[in-house]
Amino acid sequence: MIKRIIIVSAIPLGLIIFLILIVFAKQQSLSPLKKAQGAYLSKATTLIDAGEFEKAEIELNKAEFLGRNEKTNQIEGRYYFRQKDYTKALTYLERSAVTPESKEFLGITYIKLSKYDEARNVFKSLIAKEDTEKRREYYLQSILSNGESELGLEESNIALEIYPLNALFKKYAELLNDIEGKSSETAYDYLLNANWFLENNYPKTALNLIQKSKIALPAYRDAYLVEAECYNNLGDADASIGSLKTAAEIDNYYYLTHVKLSEAYQKIGDMKRKEESLTRAKLLGYTP
Repeated sequence: MIKRIIIVSAIPLGLIIFLILIVFAKQQSLSPLKKAQGAYLSKATTLIDAGEFEKAEIELNKAEFLGRNEKTNQIEGRYYFRQKDYTKALTYLERSAVTPESKEFLGITYIKLSKYDEARNVFKSLIAKEDTEKRREYYLQSILSNGESELGLEESNIALEIYPLNALFKKYAELLNDIEGKSSETAYDYLLNANWFLENNYPKTALNLIQKSKIALPAYRDAYLVEAECYNNLGDADASIGSLKTAAEIDNYYYLTHVKLSEAYQKIGDMKRKEESLTRAKLLGYTP
């Protein structure tokens, strides 16, 4: 009876040992393939960063022939990212971004595709794990691209405390601060700050500062002209035309307003109004 119990209890142990041996043998057989794939991916990465995309694609195809996995997706995402095909890059990075570097690529890709909330979350998470100057810059970029001026000011001040020598953080903090008073000078200063953000591809943040400029000086022609340019950058033709019309109502004798109106009407295919605005501009002294 005792012998029988020993034999029965020994069978599962034997099976376990057998299965362990099989798994070990399988891992050993896959090891050369993994090494080969790793070598292909390493070479592909070097070629991608060097801008030699055709050669990189060959190495990437070799690696993927041995099996697609998280690592091949990361490198393929990097491949499309470097070629500025951010939509394709996103399809690979979203499902494989686990390393800090691949997450940074994912966050930047979100910014390039105007997915600012997603980008902010990625960089906020990365900063929580390891705070770096570059990550702070991208984090602020995602906030300001989304037009979140108050949060941008708050985070700029925090970043400036950590990295006091960073000129960009200092610039953000200076330009986003409220300006005391309500005068033409105040309006001009706000507009000057808005212009800086517009020129640096932050039209939504620029619009917030323009609103403050208009509060300081409601009938401020130039504020509406810059506002029109912001809307133009955001692809809102109707809003852009609306701002230009207001600028013309404030000062109908400034030919540049009519030139911009002419260009805006051309964009939406209204050729009749385009010619009318251009004619008005010429009467005011504009020479094409």
